[in-house]
Amino acid sequence: MQPRTEFHHEQRPHHRIDHRGEHRGEQMKDLKEVLSAYVNKSPTYNKLRNQGTPVNEAISRTCLEVADDSTNELSDDRRSLLRVTAHLGTFIDAQHRKRTIEDNDGRPLSRQEKSEIIALKNEHLIPFNHLLKEYINTHSNDSFDDTASLFAKSYIGIYRPDALARHQQASSETEALGFFQSTLNGMRHELAAETLLAAGGYDYDFRTSVADDANGTDLFVLVDDTYQPIDVKASNVAAQRALERHPFSRPVWTGLSPSDFNGQDGSHRNALSISFSRATEKCDDFMNGIRDTIAMSDARRATTGMRLGRVARTPF
Repeated sequence: MQPRTEFHHEQRPHHRIDHRGEHRGEQMKDLKEVLSAYVNKSPTYNKLRNQGTPVNEAISRTCLEVADDSTNELSDDRRSLLRVTAHLGTFIDAQHRKRTIEDNDGRPLSRQEKSEIIALKNEHLIPFNHLLKEYINTHSNDSFDDTASLFAKSYIGIYRPDALARHQQASSETEALGFFQSTLNGMRHELAAETLLAAGGYDYDFRTSVADDANGTDLFVLVDDTYQPIDVKASNVAAQRALERHPFSRPVWTGLSPSDFNGQDGSHRNALSISFSRATEKCDDFMNGIRDTIAMSDARRATTGMRLGRVARTPF
């Protein structure tokens, strides 16, 4: 496999920003309508329920089947809504399992515990992040607060009762809301980073492997003829914490505040995306932050003789 460093300016990387997003509003009503019209009336759902499959599992499996069925008339935004809804329960369960492993009175994690956390990330958390990015691209003008609330309420209504019945760890609505707010905020900043780079005319590649994701690489940005891996963060505090945990990483804050997320047309407050005009105002500061982070990372490595392990790879 050839390193991505062989790609230069004339070879444009793939971008994925969809600037056609439509604001739907009344998200809970929208979910109830699609569940009623497509999921609850599905032969698959009825078959699963007749076989004794729990309601939450029947809904989850049917949501995925309906979302992937190209013969129905569902819009892209509703397909992404169903895909996220199908994984709300496994996401919360993975968060609980990860927290249980990490809650160890400050002692270092064992090799087995680290492997378990990596497995949770690869199987549940990272795939859910990708579903959220799809959701954001199809609901770009929706309210951040309303979206996180929708996910939390949906989890409570669909998945929490079964988790309690099975004596598994389950979140209250407040706790679930916190999990969804944290993850959703991270994903909107990652996509906003792409908008910033596109607005500034900077080349980047969003395609990362499973190993890249696990190592914290969100994007590869072209800097001085080389695609450099960066870890996008939603705040300066998050970037500093990441650097404390991993001194040789490259965490970069987008520089964006909630007020910058004004939706694609620039008329919304605390939305899931930023407008291209706002990105144009902020893009150079973001790129300067990337350059500074790379320079500091290289300097730290030079003093220790450590080489960069997360090198760019050939796009897939």
